[in-house]
Amino acid sequence: MRVILFLAVVCLVLAALLETANSKPADKNSKERF
Repeated sequence: MRVILFLAVVCLVLAALLETANSKPADKNSKERF
C-alpha cells in the first residue's frame, strides 16, 4: 500500500511540475482546472 501511495504522490507532483513549467503565463487556466 505504501508503494502505491508513494507512486501516486510522485505522479501528482510530476504532473503539477509539468503543468506549471508548460503553462507559466496561464496560471489562471490551471487554477480553474482544479
